Amino acid sequence: MNLQWRGNPNSNYANVSTSQLTNDTPGALNCSQESAKASLRVTMTAAEIQAAQPGNYNGSLSMDMGQDNSIYHSRIPFEMKLPKLAKISGLEDVLVDSRNGADNAYLETRNFCVFVWGGGDYTLRADSANAQGNQFRLLNGSNAINYIHRFSHQHQLQ
Repeated sequence: MNLQWRGNPNSNYANVSTSQLTNDTPGALNCSQESAKASLRVTMTAAEIQAAQPGNYNGSLSMDMGQDNSIYHSRIPFEMKLPKLAKISGLEDVLVDSRNGADNAYLETRNFCVFVWGGGDYTLRADSANAQGNQFRLLNGSNAINYIHRFSHQHQLQ
């Protein structure tokens, strides 16, 4: 994680050090002045976020402002929410147009990816626009063909 600040909109961002105050910034008499509009920027890389488990991360940031011999202290609450996310990708239309030689049945397989951020268990549920009760069906006008779907979990990436 990288923490940066700038003293006003016209200055460059500088890394925040945990051991010292950063460079001097022109003062302001009130918050409506341009030189009073400081910014704090927190940057995390995708790798840092992906390595973290979903949940609420809390902390606080202490800011000290020095002027002459005086130091003013402020504590800023800090929260980052990483939601539970799941993604299914690689699903394509299934064309069943050839028979399996062993039992003369029509069979087609499609591989797809299920990604769960932070890992953990998941459940898949299939549904069909043409289902009748618990039976999956393909329709062609008034003609119907019942079919069975099966899911399998592969432990190795291909």
